[in-house]
Amino acid sequence: LSAIIASGVVIAEDISREVGKIQSFSGDVWINTDGELLNVKTIGRYSIKKEGGFPSLFNGDSIITGKHARAIILLKDATTLNVSEQTTIKFNVRKIDGKEEIRIIEFQEGQVEASLDKLSIVPTELHVNDQKIIFDNPSRINVQSNNNEVFLQIASGNPKLFFNKTGYTFNLLEGH
Repeated sequence: LSAIIASGVVIAEDISREVGKIQSFSGDVWINTDGELLNVKTIGRYSIKKEGGFPSLFNGDSIITGKHARAIILLKDATTLNVSEQTTIKFNVRKIDGKEEIRIIEFQEGQVEASLDKLSIVPTELHVNDQKIIFDNPSRINVQSNNNEVFLQIASGNPKLFFNKTGYTFNLLEGH
């Protein structure tokens, strides 16, 4: 937690809040939280990570899927992530200029299908290698990363693709 003192009032920013929940899973799936690796199959009934049903995910947590494993993650705004086997993603929520939130999903290798629902109000970026996919409208995409190569398939919507090295932004279209 970070605190800001303004006019004698302490305002706390809760950066450890819940960002979503594992909706379902199969195989070996782990949550890496504060350096502790928790197996989703064996998380205890009284764990702070498990609040009625499957485990919750908090800001800074990572999901890791093993061989032949899958996980479906439902984020707080109804965004759904289908995480395929041997994939690692990390969740970060940051403030822009201390006001607007942005959700960053860091993704290195594996495969993720992201469905950003019409209800989504949190700008979302999927960071993969030196690129980021910016969702600023309802979209559904499939992202695959292997050996520093990134493959995208746009099922619906028109997210943007931004290259960090060059600064170029491309509008992606449905069917690309």
